[in-house]
Amino acid sequence: MVKDQSAMEEIRPLEKGIVLIVDDNQSNREMCGINLEREGFSPFFARDGGECLDVAKKIMPDVILLDVVMPVMDGFEVLEKLREDSATSEIPVLMLTVKSETKNIVKALKLGANDYLKKPFEMDELIARIEKLVGLKNIMSSLGEVSENLRLRTGQLESELKKGLAETSALKKYLTHSQKMEALATLSKGIAHDFNNLLFLIMGYIDMTMFDFSGDPVSADNLEKAMRAAKRAKHLLGRIVAFNAPENRELMPVKLQTIVVETLEIITSTLPSEITITTDINMECASVMCLPSHIYQVIITLCMNACHAMQEKSGHIEVGLNELEISSAKGMKKLNLPPGKYIKLTVADTGADTGGEKANVRLEKACASSPEATQARDGTEIGLMLVCDIVKKLNGVMTTEAGADRTTYCIYLPVVG
Repeated sequence: MVKDQSAMEEIRPLEKGIVLIVDDNQSNREMCGINLEREGFSPFFARDGGECLDVAKKIMPDVILLDVVMPVMDGFEVLEKLREDSATSEIPVLMLTVKSETKNIVKALKLGANDYLKKPFEMDELIARIEKLVGLKNIMSSLGEVSENLRLRTGQLESELKKGLAETSALKKYLTHSQKMEALATLSKGIAHDFNNLLFLIMGYIDMTMFDFSGDPVSADNLEKAMRAAKRAKHLLGRIVAFNAPENRELMPVKLQTIVVETLEIITSTLPSEITITTDINMECASVMCLPSHIYQVIITLCMNACHAMQEKSGHIEVGLNELEISSAKGMKKLNLPPGKYIKLTVADTGADTGGEKANVRLEKACASSPEATQARDGTEIGLMLVCDIVKKLNGVMTTEAGADRTTYCIYLPVVG
């Protein structure tokens, strides 16, 4: 038998999580509770909207099954109050009702419902939807914890760095760690925002199509859009996991074009809408000896510096990746590189601090090696210092190119073989 509401304090959550069933019909509550408990969930009950609000705060369920048609306070009113309360605003809510008109579905979604199921329903479908909502809730909770941990750790590292370090090698190590943490925190925030929007689209399109589908082109188009949104969310999460994954510290042959494309895809979601990015990437470029994290850090640093140079106003960033061969004496002397094939990575911006001479001076300051010079640098110069250090370790060269209305940083890395 399903445990009674009065035994709330004694129930230990089962493996799959806690589900609060809100329905004024006792038979409906018991039927759902028995099936949920059989599937490994811990069911709790509320007979009306007021009881739902009280119980939800006490047990903080993983999902709320909320009936729309109830006396005194209907499901829409209860949902609105749940979303207004910070304690319950993030709990996933699955609406249950005989009202399947599109206007009711739209109303529920606008008020913050995560899913919508018409009565009568198949119990297998209800279980599947609950499992989906619990899974999404766990993902979002994990992302929130990661972002908060990154923010706290970044703050700790910044405090430590302000005290100063005597040895240049120790300073660079902490700066690299701190900047990667800052970048991850920024990216996590942007991805979490995108993920919320994508989930709203998924729920909206799928539910509207499910309850109003008649084979017409509009419904078919809704399904297609929902699928694209789901794939996009999965892809973005995969990128952030890959970015933060531990890797072999030995240099290896790496195709830069794939990493550049993936990194720009993540960066784009964090930039202001007024700043655009275009690319000129040769997908046939040969490999270079490096670590993927090297290229992630170089691209993120240069693009974020470009965004800062634009002072977060409207502007344009251009990223290029091409293969070239240096054979002339003039080219070798200018770049101080031996003859051979190289990958040229460029990042250009239309920021206010443009001009080849200014960029050269900034790059020279950033590449200074003394601790005194390091302590005097601003955030942009510290980022450039880290990029210079990476490029040197990869036997490459970093330069600037003069332009009337832009600053372009160029990185030359030797091709493998």
